[in-house]
Amino acid sequence: MREPRTKWFALFLVTAVLAWVAWAGVGAGEGQSGVNPWSPYVLAPTALLTGAVAGTLLCRLSVRVLIGLTVAVTLLLFFGAMWSLAPGIDPLGYPNANAALAIQVIGMSGAVLAEAPVRFRPLLYTCSGLALATVVANSSRVGLAVAVPTLLTGLLAARIPRPSALLRWTLALLATAVTAAGSLAVLTVVRTGGAGWLRLIIARDPVRLRLWQDALSLWEASPRTGAGPGAFAATSPLAADPDTASAHSLLLQVGAETGWVGVWLLAASFLLGLAWLVTARTAAALPAIAAWVALAVHSLVDHLVEFLPVSLLAGVVLGLAGHLPYCSEEFDVAHREPPGPWLR
Repeated sequence: MREPRTKWFALFLVTAVLAWVAWAGVGAGEGQSGVNPWSPYVLAPTALLTGAVAGTLLCRLSVRVLIGLTVAVTLLLFFGAMWSLAPGIDPLGYPNANAALAIQVIGMSGAVLAEAPVRFRPLLYTCSGLALATVVANSSRVGLAVAVPTLLTGLLAARIPRPSALLRWTLALLATAVTAAGSLAVLTVVRTGGAGWLRLIIARDPVRLRLWQDALSLWEASPRTGAGPGAFAATSPLAADPDTASAHSLLLQVGAETGWVGVWLLAASFLLGLAWLVTARTAAALPAIAAWVALAVHSLVDHLVEFLPVSLLAGVVLGLAGHLPYCSEEFDVAHREPPGPWLR
């Protein structure tokens, strides 16, 4: 099977991510001389790109090794959630970040499931189920709302060996629409002071709403360039507590600290990630698209990408889904074996 020409989208994605880092470092914020190399603005994109490279390389391994890695990560998350002294704290120390990581595991399981030989599918179904149970154990409402479609997309991909371009682009456009609607909903809640039914869905916590309002005020004070990385923690009255040192919204944090330029570069990175997956023309791309948009939507209402394992695994899913069927002859067998009774 010949690998499709996705290299241009990969190049554009890397360029957009690096441009975002460069803007945070030298462009955002008046009078800013640079960004701390240990800042999330540097570490999170580095983890994402490293994961994408790792995912591309992982697909060259034996299918058994790849499935074994999926099982190992799933069990680490599941038992961390079940056995922690403080439920939901392990392994990342924050329940919603654990849920976000588990959703990427669902995406990874779905990507491998879509291309793996039939005899391995029950094991991958189990991984997806345990990862979903991890989301539930961490009591993440938004996480659960985006985890279920990710899991269902993985199950669908297992039934469609070669998804059509129409299906892939439809899913990508739907993902874009959902993310845009979520962004608009968050901005609406903040601008209206949390009034109305939207607050009951996405902003029940008054502390989180206050953080969002502080971030929006900072953004409005310098809409184009933002106030510079780290400005939110330096200005928000609630930032003295480490648990509230971030805006708990990627959109508002980036807007407040890097302005509209940073927001548009972030949006470009998201869209190019979708384009990379769509042009891969693989069934594995379907759950990867779902996991990618799940992280984007979940990040609208919480701080997640600065947890490096989350960004790293999101990159792994991107790289893996784009190359999985082209790197190992073992995966070609998946489409020559008859489906088992669980797929009939």
